[in-house]
Amino acid sequence: MCPGHQRSAVAFTFAATLTDSTVSDNEAVDSGGGISNSRELTLTNSTVSGNTADDYGGGIGNNVGTASLKNTIVANNTAAIDNDCTGMINSNGYNLDSDGTCNLTGPGDLPNTNPNLGPLADNGGSTQNHALLAGSPAIDAGSPDCPPPATDQRGVVRPQGVACDIGAFELKPLVVEVDMDVKPRSDPNSINLSNTGVIPVAILGSYTFDHSRWLRRIMGPIRDVFPDDGYLYSS
Repeated sequence: MCPGHQRSAVAFTFAATLTDSTVSDNEAVDSGGGISNSRELTLTNSTVSGNTADDYGGGIGNNVGTASLKNTIVANNTAAIDNDCTGMINSNGYNLDSDGTCNLTGPGDLPNTNPNLGPLADNGGSTQNHALLAGSPAIDAGSPDCPPPATDQRGVVRPQGVACDIGAFELKPLVVEVDMDVKPRSDPNSINLSNTGVIPVAILGSYTFDHSRWLRRIMGPIRDVFPDDGYLYSS
């Protein structure tokens, strides 16, 4: 993360690579509010967001250089011209931009898409970053050859879902452990999943109900049908 108010946050005049990095909350007086690039720049699983340029390329401004992107978010930047990107961009796939200026035409790319990012904040790890909020299209949308990188910016292992997330942040799914109190032939049975953590309840057995079959870990609301015993609903 490179906060600042200057000509640009990061000015590359040599070949460079950024991996698992966040470039945010910077401002440039001309171009390249987040990154000003004059050589060969590679961004992998990084997030460039919330930067501003007075002229063009609020996120990434390529002068005579080329920026190659993979599994990277460039979004919610502002400039007089080309909010997210300007100049030569090479997409290696599975990237997201919010205004369509990054020339994203590779496999898995999500141009002109709202990434649904949280604000720059301490979400764990040694540096601030933008969390992926629930419903973000970047979740599980990374390339099939990820990992590497093995972790995100915070050190969270990738992937946490069926695939890596796009950007520097890997979302850890909320896990709720519930022991269900089920009374056979009581229709319906209900349990409130609005609380997080472990909810202790009793499991009752009967000659028609095998309680060991229904003690389970769940990751969201469920609805199960119990043979001969009615329904279990969650709320």
